Amino acid sequence: MGDQWPARGSLLSLRYRLRQKLATGGMAEIWRADDELLGRAVALKLPRPRTAEIWHEAWIEARTTARLSHPHIAAVHDYGEEQRPDGTVVPFVVMELLDGESLAARLTRGRLAWQDAVRIGAEVASALAMAHASNVVHRDIKPGNIMLTSTGSKVLDFGISAAAGTPDDDETGATFGTPAYVAPERLNGTPAEPATDVYALGTVLFEMVYGEPPYPVDTWEEFAEARAWDRFAAARATAPDRLPDELPASFRDLIGRCLSDDPWLRPAASEVHERLSALRPVPAPTLAGGVAVRRPVAAVRVAIAALLLVAAGAAVGLVSWSHGGGGPRTTPDRAGPAPTTATPAAGPTPTDPPADAPTGPPASTPATVSPPPPSTASTEPAIGLTEAVDGVISVVEAGQATGEIRDDVAVDLINLLRQLHTASPDDVGRRVAELQQKVRARAAEGSLDRAYANDLWTRLDRVDRAARA
Repeated sequence: MGDQWPARGSLLSLRYRLRQKLATGGMAEIWRADDELLGRAVALKLPRPRTAEIWHEAWIEARTTARLSHPHIAAVHDYGEEQRPDGTVVPFVVMELLDGESLAARLTRGRLAWQDAVRIGAEVASALAMAHASNVVHRDIKPGNIMLTSTGSKVLDFGISAAAGTPDDDETGATFGTPAYVAPERLNGTPAEPATDVYALGTVLFEMVYGEPPYPVDTWEEFAEARAWDRFAAARATAPDRLPDELPASFRDLIGRCLSDDPWLRPAASEVHERLSALRPVPAPTLAGGVAVRRPVAAVRVAIAALLLVAAGAAVGLVSWSHGGGGPRTTPDRAGPAPTTATPAAGPTPTDPPADAPTGPPASTPATVSPPPPSTASTEPAIGLTEAVDGVISVVEAGQATGEIRDDVAVDLINLLRQLHTASPDDVGRRVAELQQKVRARAAEGSLDRAYANDLWTRLDRVDRAARA
């Protein structure tokens, strides 16, 4: 009897009645169940290899996903443990019951139209941006962990997720993810960071429009052989050239940046979401006076702006931004009116931003900006690299606390800044320049206050000088 457990009709935790086995994999089986307490249908996940490591992953998945409330992340409702007839205890995770099919199943029927790939990619990127803002790295983004439902895409399986920078604690490679989607720096023992997920997302984007990953491998043995012959680097280098001709240039460029060997050159998940969203045309909203409204960059801000416009009796919609490709800059090709920025109550003295601010419609006068003030290195006391980096981090944290720096942008900047502590002196200059470009881009898109952007730019100059001292 023990070998047949669980069976249809089994009751777990005096609450969840198993109704139908939906799927069985190497790591778990998924059941449709009835929550008899709340009267709703749920999905119940039972680990198959009943080992301590697998049970721990089930618990981690439940705890992690439960605090990531997002429309494109499959919700976790509960975690429980049930005693089997043989006396052993088995954990289970109760999740949102989803309709539809996995992206992996969809891809067995052929590649997707680029418009569908853009929509799915934008939704997944939005989910990852939220996870990264909570300092969570998924570590196993792949088509099998993306569900296509009637309400949009859903990211599944946070079982091997971890806090950004957490070292791998196993020797089997289980926490590395899936071979074809693993970022190259992970092979050198580098802990997973948000850029790890972005690489995997880039691989998924490529696969959706091409039909297979840039370098398809199924096992770690194939992976090791490909790496030994440096086949991965060659495949990634030619990946953009293999994409269909009908892809917009900005989409092609974005995929290439996501697949960059250097994690520092990959865009943040929030930028991927914004750029993909810009490729989905939507009508431009206007106020009663006919003034175009700039689309906010975050979904929450879109919802709030829409509600405010409705309350004012205005016509509500979203304005499409078209982003150009090339390099780490994220300045839009087309933008709405130049936004006005309120001076924070406390913080850096407002000055012009270190980036071109978005300009208004053709009939309006473009906003003008000036570069940061001249360096004052000759009058500043010398400081060490650690002190200089910590000073920049403190400014980012202050801006995040006051809302002048968006949460996901702050987390991304802080993660990159902390890596400067262990970077070689020769490498610091390059990384500082890339950080400054990222600050420029965030200021231009409005997710980082202009006064803070200017202060961060100046402080990053100090980091560079400290490294060369």
